[in-house]
Amino acid sequence: LLRGNQSYFIKGVGGEASWEMLAKLGGNSVRTWGHEKLSAQLDLAEKLGLTVTAGIWLGQVRQGFNWADAKSLIKQRETIRQTVLKHKDHPALLFWSLGNEMEDANGDNGAVWSEINNLARLVKSIDPNHPTMTVIAEMGGNKIQNIHALCPDIDIIGINSYAGAATVGERYQKLGGTKPYVLSEFGPPGIWEIKKDDAGAFREPTSTAKADFYRAAYSKSVLGQKGTCLGSYAFMWGQKQEVTATWFSMLLKDGSRLAAVDTLSELWTGKMVPNRCPTIESMTLIGNPSNKPGTNIQISLKKIGRAHV
Repeated sequence: LLRGNQSYFIKGVGGEASWEMLAKLGGNSVRTWGHEKLSAQLDLAEKLGLTVTAGIWLGQVRQGFNWADAKSLIKQRETIRQTVLKHKDHPALLFWSLGNEMEDANGDNGAVWSEINNLARLVKSIDPNHPTMTVIAEMGGNKIQNIHALCPDIDIIGINSYAGAATVGERYQKLGGTKPYVLSEFGPPGIWEIKKDDAGAFREPTSTAKADFYRAAYSKSVLGQKGTCLGSYAFMWGQKQEVTATWFSMLLKDGSRLAAVDTLSELWTGKMVPNRCPTIESMTLIGNPSNKPGTNIQISLKKIGRAHV
């Protein structure tokens, strides 16, 4: 990936929390999913020396969008045309990302890939200076093969992966992937990838354990695949309520860093951040593992290090 005729490796995140902190910690890019706030996002990124992979949201098969309905497709095309015309010359723009996980589970709906390629061709006719990407949920079924066969105008494949993120590079090669890819979302395993415990709950990994997932994914599927992988966007820079308020969040509500942030900064810069988050060695519930909501419980926590201010 070249930017201004210089090699550019993406050290990015997805999310709208403090981009000032991101820049200070060694990040260089942000991924968005929709275009509604793009003007302000591009301006802020330019001010901070960051780039933006500009997402344009497309209808999703799993949410009932009909990729064979002409009226819906025309509306999508016009949204993309207007967005690209408006922002194509902004200096913070890195490339265009068409959709996020809009495909069916196996990637066999040919109408999706045919229209994605039509959209990519449209973007290139308006803006030949920025690459095109489309983002898929993992690589199951025939997704990789069909994108390569049916989307010649897509330059980059974005791959969202969580529990399997550390093996994305290896699996992509085995599937015959030749287009450059970006690890477009990664983090700890999602609840759809783990089993409930004996109490019927999803056991959330500690901040320390989550940081290990980020490290493994980045080391193996990003740094370990240079030449094919153009970089990554970690998820989620900020807060997201999904099962808990902290499962995917990389920052607390007050803006405090969690361990994943320290780890990514180290990977981006080669230097450990000062005043790191504490390392949690173990956390054990004391007493009955089954309690009613609102019950006060006790835990035993073993940690090393101090929390940052």
